[in-house]
Amino acid sequence: MSRDIERAERLAAEIDELLAELVQIVRDVPRVGGRRHWVFTEPCGCAFGVQDAGDAGGGNTERAEAWASFYEDRLSDGFAAMERGVKLILADHDYYLANFQPHLAAEYECPHQGGTG
Repeated sequence: MSRDIERAERLAAEIDELLAELVQIVRDVPRVGGRRHWVFTEPCGCAFGVQDAGDAGGGNTERAEAWASFYEDRLSDGFAAMERGVKLILADHDYYLANFQPHLAAEYECPHQGGTG
């Protein structure tokens, strides 16, 4: 029995060392900078709205802040959107431009017959 305890203590010490090393690795990873956007999408994936997620300088950095800001004066619309399955996706600026901005053009029509936000 004491052999099992010694083995468990040795493994726990090894795990502690690995975790400390992992924490240091994560701290050393460069942060992705640049503009980011919270994109509101219908369940089909078509975008219908966007909020600036900012960068280090500000914007709606939290999902809840973006949701509240977008549906600020339309609380019932916000609840209906949640029930409908609207998603909020955090995208960097290049991904937003390539994949979502075209959906926000006035002439865009959802080919999946999605909602209206």
